[in-house]
Amino acid sequence: MVESVLYPRFARSRLEESLEGSPVVLAYGPRQCGKTTLARIVDDTVGYEYITFDDDVQLAAAKVDVRFFEPAYLEAQIQKRSSRISPRGRGSDLAVQVSLKDFVISNTDLIPEEVRSKVKTWSNYIDYWAVDWDFQNETFMQGWVAFRTRNKRKLPLVSEPHAYEKPGKYHILVKVIDIFGNESSQAFDVEVN
Repeated sequence: MVESVLYPRFARSRLEESLEGSPVVLAYGPRQCGKTTLARIVDDTVGYEYITFDDDVQLAAAKVDVRFFEPAYLEAQIQKRSSRISPRGRGSDLAVQVSLKDFVISNTDLIPEEVRSKVKTWSNYIDYWAVDWDFQNETFMQGWVAFRTRNKRKLPLVSEPHAYEKPGKYHILVKVIDIFGNESSQAFDVEVN
């Protein structure tokens, strides 16, 4: 009986690195070069889902007409406010507040007429929005959030003021999810003295 030998996959580190920056990676190459083996090794160790189009169900799902929406135009404004009491109770501190000013969905012709007819203002397209007051270019940490519920349909367009504890430069990220589940965001740099 011949024992199978699993050779090291030199492309493994490149595949794992690619998966850090993208949720989907396509592995291609000649037949029998180890693409499937590599994908299954990474799937088992990193915890990603391995999908092959050799499966008729997966192939059919991939052939379905998928509509991609362009990101919506989002306009937000940062206002600096002087708060009377700092978060630690000492003196005056600088606070910021975010206001949504405009939100425009591109390709409105893809939106069903029954939905378009009910939209009275641009803010009706927004289902949820949040602010990360100190975005570090990795994970979005919502420091303030507003969303609609079935009972509470009115959405505030101005955040609560946020006071920073230390002076410095901060990167603010405003994220909006529209009523179709699409995400748009806008980043700001603010300096607190």
